[in-house]
Amino acid sequence: MSETAPPSEPIFTTATATSRGGGISVTATELGLPIAMRLDPAELWRDPADLAGDILRVCRASAHRAGLARRELLAGTAGLTDDVLDLLGLPRPGDSDADAPDAYEPRSWLEQPDE
Repeated sequence: MSETAPPSEPIFTTATATSRGGGISVTATELGLPIAMRLDPAELWRDPADLAGDILRVCRASAHRAGLARRELLAGTAGLTDDVLDLLGLPRPGDSDADAPDAYEPRSWLEQPDE
């Protein structure tokens, strides 16, 4: 039985995103699989449905960032073209993404961003 050496590069690209208030932080792969999450204790007192929605938004944002990083990696090191990267479903820079300010929907006037 032969042993295979571990890959020299990570199999998945990961990125971390944080909620506006900083209470929720999620690290996810480019496929959207969360691999680490940090919640401030104060977040646990919120309505469960609202908390779950915010966790999903932050997870989508981190997956989008990881997808952009994977796209850059594959375009740079492997020389893949944009057409191939599009077929892989990787996001393009400038796509409407989960990090956009309008992607966050405040639930009360207390959460309105300062302008």
